[in-house]
Order: sequence, then structure tokens, then C-alpha cells
Amino acid sequence: RQQLDEAVAYRAELGSLPNDELMLTLATEQQKEKDELVARVVKEENGRFFNQRNAAADFKHCTLLANWTLDEAVALTLDKNPKIVNWRSVAPFVQISAFAKEYEKRRDIVARAKWAGQLFDPVRPGIFLSWAKSKFDPLPTELLQSALDDGISLTGWKDLYQELKKRFSLDLNNQAARNQKLCEDVSSQYKAQLADAYEKLKNTHLELEALKLASERATTSGQKPLQTRERENLQLLALCGAIRGYGYDPERGRNTATTAISNDFSDLGLSFSDDRIRDHLNAGKEFLPGDWRQRWRPKPYTGKK
Repeated sequence: RQQLDEAVAYRAELGSLPNDELMLTLATEQQKEKDELVARVVKEENGRFFNQRNAAADFKHCTLLANWTLDEAVALTLDKNPKIVNWRSVAPFVQISAFAKEYEKRRDIVARAKWAGQLFDPVRPGIFLSWAKSKFDPLPTELLQSALDDGISLTGWKDLYQELKKRFSLDLNNQAARNQKLCEDVSSQYKAQLADAYEKLKNTHLELEALKLASERATTSGQKPLQTRERENLQLLALCGAIRGYGYDPERGRNTATTAISNDFSDLGLSFSDDRIRDHLNAGKEFLPGDWRQRWRPKPYTGKK
């Protein structure tokens, strides 16, 4: 009853005021009510978990990390500890908190940058900060300084791309030079192998020419070409001569006797390689009896012609 009487009296007082004074009183009361509302909102905002001391970011630790999730990066741009302040913990306050609304806006910008291929999740700190400098102004000064102290480049992503492109081009040129040198080395080795093969082919050709000439002479003199049996007999005859005259041992593999025989051919102006002589002697070896050593002990080779 007392409050009602006071309200009636205050209404009568307002009704007696001039219009200008009444409007001034109204404006004063509205501002007072607004200030009280703002003070209450600020008090509530300051009391929420994300504005407590333990929610502050530890930039020295965060800039040591090799990468950040995009949600962690958003929290760091707001100077908050990502382990405490993250989208899961902030989302329930979006309708009543200015900080939560700002967090939501930044999260939306970052998500769209990821969709456009400008960012990746997780992302390297240098790449994110270089991108974020022009999006979230200002970024916490301590965050940027800590990143620089840890050697993180804050160059823009376009400059980073140009730098990486330059380094790739340099590496490509170096690799091309190494490949060129390798090709030259291989080419030199291949040329040497070709020269060696050519020399062997040339020797074989000379031997074939000698055989062809001998065959032509035999044909011209009325002799018939050697039959298989005659060829085998000649190879066996050559083997016996090599054993007796040059100390050739058919069971030793490589013998110096073949070189001596080749040298004797050279003295006569004929070309007969060691390999060709060895082939004929090996062919004659097929016709020796298995106990030829017991039947016939060859004389030792003295080296005299």
C-alpha cells in the first residue's frame, strides 16, 4: 500500500513538470537503466570461465609446437588457452556473450579459408599467422613476438610460395646438372666398351678373312673343303703339336702356350688370336682318350721356339 501511494504521488509529480523537464528526467532514468544493464553484463562476462586468469594463452609453449589445429589457432588469436577455451566450451554462450560471438565469427572465417584451400587443419604456425595478420587485426603482440623469437617466419603465404618455388627451381637445376654429369660419365664408359667391342669384332673379322683366303686358295689349288672328320683330325693334330712343342696343358684352362703360338703366327704375318687358337685346341681335346697322361707324358715346355 505504501509503494502504491508513492507511485501515485510520483506520477502526479511528473505530470506537473514542464514537458522539457519531463523529457530530461526520462532520458536520465533511461541512461541510468542502460548503465546498470551494461554493468551487469560486464560483470557476468568477466565472471565467465574464458575470462579467468587460467584461461590466458601460454604463447611461449604454443609457438614451440610444430602445428596447431584451426580451433587452437582461433583461441590463440583471442589470447586464450586452447585447452580451456575452445569451440565446444564456448558455443553454449554465443547468444549471451560478446566474446563467444567474436569466437564464432573468427571460427567461421577460418573454416571458409580452409574450404578455399588457403589453410589446412592442422596448420603450421607460420602459415596461419601470416594469413591471420590481415584478417584479425590486431593479433596479440606477445603471440607475434614469441613466434619471431622461435624462428617462425611471418612472411605472407604468397611470398612463402615464391620462396619455395625459387628453392624448387634451384634444386631442379642442381639435379639436372648432376644428371648431365652422370650421363657424360656413363657415355664415356659406354664409348670405351664400344671401342673394346669394336676391336674384338675387328680381330674376328681378320680371322674370318684369313680363313676365307685359305679356303679360296684350297679351292683354287683343286683341294676340296675340309670335311668334318678332316677338321677334327686337324684340330687333334694341332693339339698334339701344342702339347709337344709348346707345353700346352689342355686341363689347365688358360695357358701361356696359346700366346706363344699366336706370336709365331704373327712372325709369319698371319693374324690368329689367343681365343681362336684356344677354341681349336679345346675342340681337339674332345678326341683325346681319358688316360692320355698315363699313355703319353708330354715334354716340359722350355720356352724355346
